[in-house]
Amino acid sequence: MKENVIDNEKIDRRVRGLVKVLNKIPGVTTSVSCGGHTDPNACQAPEGHFYVRFTMRPFQKAQRALAIISHAGYLATLTSRRRHNSHPTIILSVNIMKINDITKANPRALGFELRGGHVSPARIAEGIEQLLL
Repeated sequence: MKENVIDNEKIDRRVRGLVKVLNKIPGVTTSVSCGGHTDPNACQAPEGHFYVRFTMRPFQKAQRALAIISHAGYLATLTSRRRHNSHPTIILSVNIMKINDITKANPRALGFELRGGHVSPARIAEGIEQLLL
């Protein structure tokens, strides 16, 4: 399986592991991410939140890949809720607004955004890796 080349210096430390594991999924390519900032601008997530945008080429196992990402996010929210008595959120959505910009290189790809709050992107990455086995 071919991995996409990732420049770690351009990726916020908090989401690096998640970006790396998402790019290991066949047909998935990440495009934009943010690990959260104390004083965010319009394109950044606030502190305690994150997002990763990615495209997915249509392929036979795409439904399974999306189920893995979604389930790993769900498990991470359960862990966070128990440990911190907080209300973590994970949203996996089709990124319709940016789909044309994201998919110029591959017009048959679909754009998605994984967004979370008060949950660890590293836990989601661990869950995805375990579910990919």
